[in-house]
Parts: sequence; structure tokens; C-alpha cells
Amino acid sequence: MKRFLALLLLTPTFLYAQDISAVTVLDPDSQLVKTLTSARDLAAFNELWSAKMARESGRVSGSVYKIIVVRQGGRSARWFYDPAGFLQVLSKSRTPVYGVSDREAFNRLLAINSQ
Repeated sequence: MKRFLALLLLTPTFLYAQDISAVTVLDPDSQLVKTLTSARDLAAFNELWSAKMARESGRVSGSVYKIIVVRQGGRSARWFYDPAGFLQVLSKSRTPVYGVSDREAFNRLLAINSQ
């Protein structure tokens, strides 16, 4: 078990992104902004994505983008994204709001103008 954990901790971040096969970004009018499919882009996305944290305050409002995260096997999830750095999964039930740790880098990667 210790060897497995050591291997897991030493594995480069880009290998974790292999579960994510694509990320599609839609603007507030549901028009395509960008689709991430390259290993490099997916690794960068995964690094920023995995650092998101639940926020006690904050909300997704204003010009809301949609981020569709597609995982291997075809599973996908839609998220609302406010360029101010807030994320919320699209759901009929109440869901937590998350904040990205580096919104400028996240916006740049997704080709979103933060106004």
C-alpha cells in the first residue's frame, strides 16, 4: 500500500487528466468558445480544476459560461462558470459553489474574457 501511495504521489499531473477526454466551453449564448482535447490542454485544465474549492460565499451570476467536462466512457457534467472564478454544477437540486484558485489562468486556458 505504501508503494502504491508513493507511486500515486510521484505520478505527473498530466496522467490524471487521462480520465478527462474533452472540455467544451460555451458562451452565455451557448455558442462554442473552445474545446480542449490535447493532452497538454487537458493536463493544464485538470491542474486548475482539481484545485477548485467550495466557497461559503459567492455565486454564479452575470454572463455565465457553460463548461462541459467529458470523461472517458462518455460520462459528462455541465457546469455554470462565472468569469469572476465561480463554478456550479448544473443541477435541479441545490449544489455548492466552487472557486478556482487562479481565475486568470483558467480564463486564459478556456479563452474566456473576464471583462
